[in-house]
Amino acid sequence: MKRGLRFAAVLLVVLLLGAGSLTSVQAKAKKKTQPVKKLTAQTSSVLLGNNITVYSTYMYTNQELKYLTCIIQAEAGNQPYKGKVAVGNVVLNRVDSDRFPNSIKGVIYQNSGVPQFTPTTNGAMARMMKNYSKMSAQTRACQKAAKAALAGENYVGDKLFFCVYADSVAQQAGEGNWQKIGAHIFYNYN
Repeated sequence: MKRGLRFAAVLLVVLLLGAGSLTSVQAKAKKKTQPVKKLTAQTSSVLLGNNITVYSTYMYTNQELKYLTCIIQAEAGNQPYKGKVAVGNVVLNRVDSDRFPNSIKGVIYQNSGVPQFTPTTNGAMARMMKNYSKMSAQTRACQKAAKAALAGENYVGDKLFFCVYADSVAQQAGEGNWQKIGAHIFYNYN
């Protein structure tokens, strides 16, 4: 729900500013490394000022893309593509949920007594953030998965949790509330 409201707000701004404003933004954005697209019926994204990319499902900054890429790499860097996207789906599902913070960074670093993502406490996330600009093949693969999740590609529906497969989690989640992708199980509690 939150994602849809953010997108609607951005669309309203774009409509109020008119297409002429997008042209000046696009001229400035051409100097950036990201491709610039007009928002039309055929395309689903547009690059606005301040490094904000708008997709039909989520609006994010380059910094948020970095956070999502790094948590995917820390949690699922050795997993298949669908497993990487699925971790991104869980983060974005939490951003959308009223039960979690409403930003990618907020979800990743949430600690309500127990950290939500272990890499934020064991140093893995910090290493990924530090090495992000080097863009290894693994980082590029994780960034591709992050962009896919942000664009709406989803392999886990509304699942909010994941872990390495455990029978106890499957039993707690209940029949039909979990699925396995790679080495992870994605689930919701009953």
